[in-house]
Amino acid sequence: GIQTSQFNVNKLNVSGISTFNGNIDVNADLDVDGHTNLDNVSVAGFATFAQTVLINNNSRLNFRDANAAILHESSMLKIQTAGAGGDVRLRTNSSGGSSGDIIFNGGSIGEILRAHGAGHIDVTNSLNVGAGVSVVGIVTAANFLKADGSAVGGLASDSSRNTLGGTN
Repeated sequence: GIQTSQFNVNKLNVSGISTFNGNIDVNADLDVDGHTNLDNVSVAGFATFAQTVLINNNSRLNFRDANAAILHESSMLKIQTAGAGGDVRLRTNSSGGSSGDIIFNGGSIGEILRAHGAGHIDVTNSLNVGAGVSVVGIVTAANFLKADGSAVGGLASDSSRNTLGGTN
C-alpha cells in the first residue's frame, strides 16, 4: 500500500469495505445512501428528518438537559419538566388571533376537553372538582343542587331552565 502522511486526490471511488483507524474530517456535505449505524451523534446546527424518527420504549427526548423531556414509559406518553419554572405549555397559533384549539381525546370516547383559542373551555362529560370553585361572572346551569341532591334554596328547575318551585 501507499504509506504517506498526506494523500491528495480529486475523486476517490471505493467499492468494498473501508476501515479508518483515526478521525475522519469532512469539510463539505456527507451523503450516505443505505443503512448507517452511528453510536453517538452530535449536531451543532439543524437536523432534518424526511421520515419517522423512532425513539425506543423507556428512552427519552431531552430538551435543554434532562430537566425537560418527552418520553414513553409503561404505556404512557409523558411530557415532563423538573426544577424551578417547570411549566408545560401547549400553544397553537403563536402568531396571534383566536383560532387554534387544543383538544384532548380519550380513547374510544373521543373528544373530552377542548380549549378554544378564543379562551373558553368545553368539557364533554362531567367535571369533578375536588376543592372549592370560584367564579367571576355569571353561572348558568340546568339545575343547582346540593351535594345531597336537594335543590339549593328549595329551587328546582327543569331541563329548559324553568323554575319549578321553591322559596327565595
